[in-house]
Amino acid sequence: MSIPPRVAAAPFQTPAYLYDERTMQQRCAMVASHLGEHLRLYYAIKANPSLGVLRALRMHVGGVDISSGIELERALKTGFDPAHMSFAGPGKSDAELRAAVLAGVGAISVESLAEAMRLQRIARETHRSANILLRLNPAQPFPGFAIKMGGKPTPFGIEEAQAPLAIQQILDSPGLNLRGFHVYAGTQCLQPQTLIDNFAYALKMIGQLAADFHLSPELINFGGGLGVAYHEGQQELDAAEALPAMCDLFEQARQSPRLAQCEGIIELGRYLMAEAGWYLTTVTDVKQAHGQTFCVCDGGMHHYLAASGNFGQVIRKNYRVANLDADAEREVARVTLAGPLCTTLDVLAQQAELPVPRVGERLAILHAGAYGLSASPLLFLSHKTPWEYLLDSQDALQTLREPVDPSGLGELG
Repeated sequence: MSIPPRVAAAPFQTPAYLYDERTMQQRCAMVASHLGEHLRLYYAIKANPSLGVLRALRMHVGGVDISSGIELERALKTGFDPAHMSFAGPGKSDAELRAAVLAGVGAISVESLAEAMRLQRIARETHRSANILLRLNPAQPFPGFAIKMGGKPTPFGIEEAQAPLAIQQILDSPGLNLRGFHVYAGTQCLQPQTLIDNFAYALKMIGQLAADFHLSPELINFGGGLGVAYHEGQQELDAAEALPAMCDLFEQARQSPRLAQCEGIIELGRYLMAEAGWYLTTVTDVKQAHGQTFCVCDGGMHHYLAASGNFGQVIRKNYRVANLDADAEREVARVTLAGPLCTTLDVLAQQAELPVPRVGERLAILHAGAYGLSASPLLFLSHKTPWEYLLDSQDALQTLREPVDPSGLGELG
């Protein structure tokens, strides 16, 4: 797979992450074009919380999904409107809930009745109203999600069967403003029909609850789940099939008097950011061992855990890799890309077919814009953190983060 020439030509140092503003904004525009008038696109900050990324996306999404108090701080710092934020996660602290209430976060997803009661207490203490969505764990599982967050026992949300009891208790609790519901069955789905079926199930479930309790929900957070094809041979998701069908289902549901005023949220992180980022590393040594070629690189699993196969893969598969400096005539062979760490786990690609890298040449791991730097064990073996760059819409390279020694961060002594 080719790398945009403007990326290969950028004067970056390695190891590094490089994000392309044009690519992420084009992705946002494509998704938004399929959502219609009443579905709003949110960016899930957990995919990539870089301040530079948040600034680049702010004018291209309708809001953000946050998963921690620090993500709330970063969203506020980069100018996002708290009224257009959703806050999900099963382990929110009282301090995080208080900060969300005081900031006026538009939708705090309640993951349990105990959390709802803590929110009620905080609302009373702060003399505010807590805007909440009841997160539901649907009874029906949907095959096709690589990571399932509903349809099975999980810490996320309230079981569908327990929803009536939870709704009644919330309605009887002053200070809690039940704005609607949150249903997120899973993520990393490459099958359009699975996404459509899950969407239809969520609408049917919420429509029935709204009718039973005479509710008129303002907001439904449908999560996201749109997957990215990281590996050779994987079929790309046809978003142009899935998203319009989901939009049509929502418009049909809004014909019901109970859902007539309802707005929806599609929250995407990986799908917006993965293809807009590359992990860049330089070959420092090339060696033979037991008949195999190993290229040792200046970057490794401590910077990009997912590429090493240690971020949830059951069977290790290579991410797509490109040699930025090899010409078209270079011999292609199978090589293993190893990082600098003193562990056999530090392998970025195993027996990958590449124009044979030479010492000093730069390699790029594709689809690295999501769950990269912030999802990796930066403290492991005390290597410096990577550079982080943004290639802006004018093709100017902006430095977002310089390397630092992470081993002493916050350490007393």
